[in-house]
Amino acid sequence: LVLAAARVQDGGAFELPELVEQAAAPQETARPAAHGNVIEFPGIGRSAAPLDENTKRIGELAIPLPLYNIYLAETDELMRLLTRDFGEWRHEPQRPVTPEALKASHTLAGTSATVGFGALRELAHALEMVLQALAPPAPVLDGGQRDLLDDTLDRAHAMLQRFALGELSPAQPELVSRLNALREQLATQEA
Repeated sequence: LVLAAARVQDGGAFELPELVEQAAAPQETARPAAHGNVIEFPGIGRSAAPLDENTKRIGELAIPLPLYNIYLAETDELMRLLTRDFGEWRHEPQRPVTPEALKASHTLAGTSATVGFGALRELAHALEMVLQALAPPAPVLDGGQRDLLDDTLDRAHAMLQRFALGELSPAQPELVSRLNALREQLATQEA
């Protein structure tokens, strides 16, 4: 393909070498053949097929590269919005949760589910449920409750950094449990 492209750049005709055309032709699929008690599977024992250049592999996930890039850019913006909003919230403790923060947590959960990042989806969903409980008329958070929200953002940020490096973070059941407990506590206060 490189040679064909170079030929076109030099003003020549586009021609694929014969080997490339043969490789691109549909092949008859091989059926597993039984030899005694051993079944041979196509592809076993051969070198692994090269990874698709348009796919990002993270753990068991295979994410189309454009989706991966969009996800990283979008989550970066969502985390920036949540961090700024939570920081301002510390200075205005009487104000209720903003619609932007609620939307950002919802979007973070949804986009994480779209790419298959279940651990972050679960954490972002628990955060979203807490923020919904803080919609007007909302109770005022104390310092420890605000620290929990900040810890959640810090953990989500660290999980996204690992994801960008090609590693999946494990689930965060302890943190999700603490967020669920806070949501229940807020619901009780509101009642």
